[in-house]
Amino acid sequence: MTPTSATANRVDPVTASVIRGALENIAIEMGYKLMRMSYSSIIRESEDFGAAIIDAHGNQLCESIQSTPLQSGPLPGYVRGIMKQMEERGDTIEPGDVILHNDPYGGASHGPDVGFVVPVFYQEQLVGFAVTAAHHLDIGALSPGSCGIVDAMDAYAEGLQFKAIKVYQRGVKIEPVWQMLRDNIRTSKLVVGDMEAQVAACRIGAQR
Repeated sequence: MTPTSATANRVDPVTASVIRGALENIAIEMGYKLMRMSYSSIIRESEDFGAAIIDAHGNQLCESIQSTPLQSGPLPGYVRGIMKQMEERGDTIEPGDVILHNDPYGGASHGPDVGFVVPVFYQEQLVGFAVTAAHHLDIGALSPGSCGIVDAMDAYAEGLQFKAIKVYQRGVKIEPVWQMLRDNIRTSKLVVGDMEAQVAACRIGAQR
């Protein structure tokens, strides 16, 4: 008996459940790693972050159970915004890259919610992304902290803007970008430490 195209492409419920559980556990592990490694209480205790696995088309496959809806919901938008920005620039996504993004007009939520994205490759083909976003204590806005953005006239007044910026390229750290972050953020040790925790969480997600 020859199976029809509909039955041939069908995934049985048991297999689907196993795959779903495995993906969810990856996102949960990402969340716990971010919480353990973060420097600030806004991530470690308030859990104002999101962690997820996104497919190569920008569709969310799973998210960390610790994620707040405000942070996990926009994560597919971060990825789509990054892919659009990079396509417009003629840039490419390569293994070992880590991409920084917080553009509110490019899928992100607002300036202090900064996302980091690590692409996942299988047999040299891009298959998805491990993504984290977190609210940061300061992003170089008009006034210290995040409260000043309420009175911001535009996105520039909200602080530093990152539009699909590579902070690692093919596994090599782009040190001038990190130095720029340290030079323009008031609580740089705290915030940059949290950012590095985001990168670590994304990497463990990509490896898993």
